[in-house]
Amino acid sequence: MRKLLLCLALVAAPTVAMADNMLVLKAAPSDGDGRITLGDVFDYADGAADVVLGVRSGATAVLDAAQVQAVARQNGFYWTNPK
Repeated sequence: MRKLLLCLALVAAPTVAMADNMLVLKAAPSDGDGRITLGDVFDYADGAADVVLGVRSGATAVLDAAQVQAVARQNGFYWTNPK
């Protein structure tokens, strides 16, 4: 029983830690200057809100989800990207 509890704790610990840094996609992302940042796209980006994801040259922009996840991960955040 003790081994089972230890195993469960080891498996659950990273999940709990990641939940603290989980990003939530904003309902209506927007930017004010053409630079698209983590803070423009996500709620709870906190200290990484100014990290640039891309640049918008027209009225809209399309970002690669895998690249956005990679940038978030490099800055200590987690985004599940539910489909």
